[in-house]
Amino acid sequence: VLDQASNEFHSRNGLDDEFIIFIPNISPVTAEQLAQTLIARYREFLQQFDLPISCSIGLALPNRFSHFENLYHSADKALYYAKRQGKQKFSWFQKNT
Repeated sequence: VLDQASNEFHSRNGLDDEFIIFIPNISPVTAEQLAQTLIARYREFLQQFDLPISCSIGLALPNRFSHFENLYHSADKALYYAKRQGKQKFSWFQKNT
């Protein structure tokens, strides 16, 4: 799935089960499509192991004043909002998230 997104950067985040995907110049529509695809494929893969593991995604788009660290924290807040909404979901960062 990630091979379809050009110029992406992805890495594991610390020792947790979280990772980062940074894709420059992606549209909101494409970001949502990619999030939905990742969640669906992750769910399909895990079904064969019958494990209670899920995939949630936090999305954030930069503005002209964004720094990577701010963008990262925004996506992290959106991720935890998605988890609170029942997991297997994605959420966009909003200031009140």
